[in-house]
Amino acid sequence: MIMRKIIDDLWCITSETNGYVLVKNGKSLMIDCPDFNLADTFAKAKIPAPEIILHTQVQEEHCREWAAFPNAEVFIYKEYAEIAGLKHTTHTTWNIDEDWMAIRGAEKYGHCGCITERPPKKPLNIIRELNHDEIIDWQGQQLKLIKLPGSGKYACGIHWINENVLFSGDLIYSGGYLVNFYDLERCYGLPNGYTELRDSLTKVLDLHPNILLPTTGPIIEQPEKDCAALLKRIEWVDSPPTLRENETISMTNYQPISQFRRYKEILPGLFQNNNYGNIILLITPNGDGLIIDPDTCGELSHEESIREFEADLIYFENEHGLKKIEAALFTHYHGDHVRLCSVLKERYETDLIATPDIAMLLETPHKFPYPCRLPWYGLSFDHIKIDRTIPYDTAQNICGINITPHHTPGHSFAHAGFEFTWCDTKIVCTGDTLQYGTGPIQTQLPIMYNDTAWPDRGFIKTYERLATLKPDLILGGHSHSFYDNGIISDFVKSAKESIELAKQMIPTGDLQSAMTPPGYNEMRTEICRTK
Repeated sequence: MIMRKIIDDLWCITSETNGYVLVKNGKSLMIDCPDFNLADTFAKAKIPAPEIILHTQVQEEHCREWAAFPNAEVFIYKEYAEIAGLKHTTHTTWNIDEDWMAIRGAEKYGHCGCITERPPKKPLNIIRELNHDEIIDWQGQQLKLIKLPGSGKYACGIHWINENVLFSGDLIYSGGYLVNFYDLERCYGLPNGYTELRDSLTKVLDLHPNILLPTTGPIIEQPEKDCAALLKRIEWVDSPPTLRENETISMTNYQPISQFRRYKEILPGLFQNNNYGNIILLITPNGDGLIIDPDTCGELSHEESIREFEADLIYFENEHGLKKIEAALFTHYHGDHVRLCSVLKERYETDLIATPDIAMLLETPHKFPYPCRLPWYGLSFDHIKIDRTIPYDTAQNICGINITPHHTPGHSFAHAGFEFTWCDTKIVCTGDTLQYGTGPIQTQLPIMYNDTAWPDRGFIKTYERLATLKPDLILGGHSHSFYDNGIISDFVKSAKESIELAKQMIPTGDLQSAMTPPGYNEMRTEICRTK
């Protein structure tokens, strides 16, 4: 820990992150608290313990006064008061009857059931809740709270009006970089955090502060230059490099044999949902069935989905010779890929089969802080018991079909693709990691809370694996499928271009660290042990 005076009456404490102490008339006020053991440090520097603590954001690493200065009065932005005081649960459940687009990004402290705000380990001593643009008058100093979302949904800056200095939190890193990526994740798969960041940087430019005092990294001596640099670096997020720009967008680049109900027949006996659902069904000549990702994923309620799925199965039995679905495989653990497996169990006593990592996440989802786990869906069940686990990269005979599971990260790290041959066609089911039919190709930033840090845990690994496997046909998630005609190599190229642009957004270029939420490194040990 380092404590140093930076300007008259102002000290900076650097530990894991930065905190700042303003000393006036024998009293002190602190902005963000980066360490549990500050009392002795203050005493040695002959600085009085803070009577008031303000926060630019409520993240665990910035809110350690509950241990360092438990009696200090905490003034906090009102939007943070609940989570800082740990007054209620931050976990959420989605009523699946609600419109997905309406609730997407609407959760207060995270998305799809995972918490992204990282509350303090113990409640803070909150004395006063602040409104944005409110001025705190302390010892003749005016400190104005300014909403600056970006690194954190409710993040603030604190403008020291007397000195025209802005305590900027983790909004920006010196030189015009991001502090990290994961604190900009607001909404499942949409870059809402970057829109907020852009607006906040523009607000700082309009303020014309002399310097910025960030919570992470060196003091920012040239605020306008650095804000402009970061605005430039994040431009690509809204418009990633694009290949095949002039191609028509479609779910497929072929004509199915037939289409009926909510399905298309791609090859004889090979069917895929045609309603943005996830089901892939194989029916062998003797009537044995194998299903991948049993979930129609439509706009129906869960009860209606069950009834419609049962009607689908009757149709396949009557019209396509289905006798029994022997096995169900899962590409990943998200609820919209697994919900209807109970129907298969009741109707056919289907064996539920998964790779060990996905099995663990389906059987014990509460152990993992990922989005879109089964508990978030608010169903009558919150986990699934797997009957059989199968290892990656080892061929398995399932229903007389040789199927090889491959690790296919990108959409989520615990994610499997399934390689097999059907009607002399080499096929890989890629789940949600590669959802494509035709049209422009882009690689956007990953969903960090799915544990998909670039490059080693991201899309590029799957795209390069597919390029090596050289499949004829890709069956992706949500009704997407295509025959490869150089498409996979374009995805490899696209991913490499986006990786290079992302590296330029952070000072070290270490994407894995900057895309890894706190606590995920430790959790990976358990996940990887199963692979």
